Amino acid sequence: MKKIELLVLLLFFVPLFCGFTEIPIKAQSPFEDVTVDVPYITMPQKDIEKILEMAQVGPDDLLYDLGSGDGRIVIAAAEKRGARGVGVEIDGELVRESRRKAKRANVQDRVEFIESDLFKVDFSKATVVTLYLMPDLNLRLRPTLLSMPPGTRVISHSWDMGEWQPDEAVFTPSLTVRMFPDKKFRRSKIHLWIIPADIRGNWHWREVDGKTLGSLRINQRFQEAEGTLTDGAGESPATVEIKGDWVRITPKDGQGGKSLPILEGRVDGGVINGTATYKDGTQAKSFPWKAFRQPETMTSVEKQGRKKSPM
Repeated sequence: MKKIELLVLLLFFVPLFCGFTEIPIKAQSPFEDVTVDVPYITMPQKDIEKILEMAQVGPDDLLYDLGSGDGRIVIAAAEKRGARGVGVEIDGELVRESRRKAKRANVQDRVEFIESDLFKVDFSKATVVTLYLMPDLNLRLRPTLLSMPPGTRVISHSWDMGEWQPDEAVFTPSLTVRMFPDKKFRRSKIHLWIIPADIRGNWHWREVDGKTLGSLRINQRFQEAEGTLTDGAGESPATVEIKGDWVRITPKDGQGGKSLPILEGRVDGGVINGTATYKDGTQAKSFPWKAFRQPETMTSVEKQGRKKSPM
């Protein structure tokens, strides 16, 4: 068989074995009163299980699936993980089908399906947001997602968020194949982001002696950040780790100097509560640490430290 004929057969049969079909539906653009075509693609069960596993969905979660199709992610989250779920879908027939499926699965008291444009729905109370949209819609959602509470988990099947790199990305368990914008076919990925605390700006606190003023200047781009740590004895560049509302600041030597501590804590708006650990050789002592941010030093999380995206 010629290579071209073999390629044609593969492109035709692979989607059939991967368990998805494409049905064109309409979705509203958030910026214009026009409709745009968005494909409805059913998701293989193995991929759904992987999504729920990566997001660590549990009974305390409220999952919103934006563009929920026939409701399979929301229903699986309720049935297999005990979570509450809301599906947002613009196609009324798919919404009615989702409700019927939820009733058959006996989870109708834990799920809700809303017939609506996803850009018109308030999903700010979600602890998990799942997406199976197109790249441009992901990017339009990005500012809203970044404004959600730190620790919120966002999962997207196949498509990323542009410059906002995922915290984790894995190939799909199913053999789903997609044509990407560069017209090449690739295995799909599942992407996970954990919404980071917003810690950009200048922070200050009193050292253990109650007199010395310590300070920290942080530049942040999404979940990536770098800082400069200063106290009465000097200044040092510092690595900054962010995961949800948790933050850790370490002087560049990786150990913390005698006067420059390793700082660790939870972010609550303009305050970080945690501990400062001072190391001197093999000795280490930790003290309560509370830092306050200067509000006027805040800038956009998306714009600060912006780098040109690779071509």
